[in-house]
Parts: sequence; C-alpha cells; structure tokens
Amino acid sequence: MNRLFRSFSIIVAIFYAIISFIQYHKDLDIIIPFIGQINIIICLFLLIFFILRVVWRWKNYILLKDNDGYVFTRNGWSKLLTNELLPFFIFLPLIVMVNIFSENGLIFSFILALIIIEGIVFLFVGKNHFKIILNEKAIIYFSNHPDIFRWEQIKHIKMSQAGILVLKSNGNKLNIEEESFTNFQEVSTQIKKSAIERFILFEEIGLSTIGQSK
Repeated sequence: MNRLFRSFSIIVAIFYAIISFIQYHKDLDIIIPFIGQINIIICLFLLIFFILRVVWRWKNYILLKDNDGYVFTRNGWSKLLTNELLPFFIFLPLIVMVNIFSENGLIFSFILALIIIEGIVFLFVGKNHFKIILNEKAIIYFSNHPDIFRWEQIKHIKMSQAGILVLKSNGNKLNIEEESFTNFQEVSTQIKKSAIERFILFEEIGLSTIGQSK
C-alpha cells in the first residue's frame, strides 16, 4: 500500500505540474479541456488515496508497536529516514512550480504538504517501535513501509554475511540487512530454523555451513 501510494503520488504530482505548466504558457497553443474539473479530480483522488494510506499504516502501527521483535539499529533507522524523504525532494520543487504556473495550485500544494508532514511525523513517532517480528505465521517487517511475508508464501531464503534475502513465490523480495537490526544473529537463527521446519528452500552463501531443503 505504502509503495503503491508513493509511486501514485509522484506520478500524479508530476502530471499536475506538467498540465499547470502547459496551461500557464498559452503561447504553446495547447488547450487542455475541462482544466478546472481535472484539477478537482486530481486533488480529490490524491486526497482520498492519502487518507487511505494514513488509516492503513497508523492502524498497523497501533496493532504492531507493542509486539515483541528485533528493533532497528540507528543505522537501520537512518536508512528508513532516507527512504521516506526521497519523494519529498520531488514534491518540494513541484509545489513551487505548481504555485508559479497555476492559479488553482494551492489545494494541490496543501495536499502534498500534508503528505510530507505525515511521513516525517510517522517516522519519528515510530522510531523506537519499528522492528522485525517473527512468529508462527509470518515474517513481519514493521517500518514506514510495513510488509508481511507469510511462511506459506515464501519460496526461497538466502543468507549471507550481508544479511538475509527472503523471496516470495510471486517475486516480491524482503532484504533484511545485518547492520539494520539489533541481535541479528538471533534473527537469522530463528529464520533458518523456521525455514527448515517448513521445508522452504534455504541457502547459506559464504558462511561456514549450507542448509537446504525443498
């Protein structure tokens, strides 16, 4: 959901900036019909999607924040911060651009500002609660981009000195880096044990032993 929203919001923001630029430069002789309605529809869709994302990830936060797990190290949290801030480097210049080229850009800019503020607030509120949770049902990667890998969905697990790569049957990946989590050795031991018990293809690369089951 979070990754989908980020891709969607970036595409919408760029599209809105482009049509604002075209509408402002009338000398281009490009007429966009129903520009007012388009502005309203874009803002409405972005706002609805944003509200859905807020409800989804704050609900997950409330459900998962007190669960036992292995929390992120300072280095791991710094990577989450960088990841969360990346879209904002696109949003901020687009906010300026939209307000220069569009008379109706205030609402759109306000929504983008809400996205930025909510992202930063969520990251700092969750700083001491983000973690990886291992239980009988799944590997839960609880962060600003939460993800759940149910054991029955996992096709292959690769373990190396750098960390653990978990592959779903549908091709989705989860990269658990050693430097990002406290007590990483316990994390890797639990995942290895669960993989072998569930007959998941397991591979250790560059380590002292190799375990494999299928």
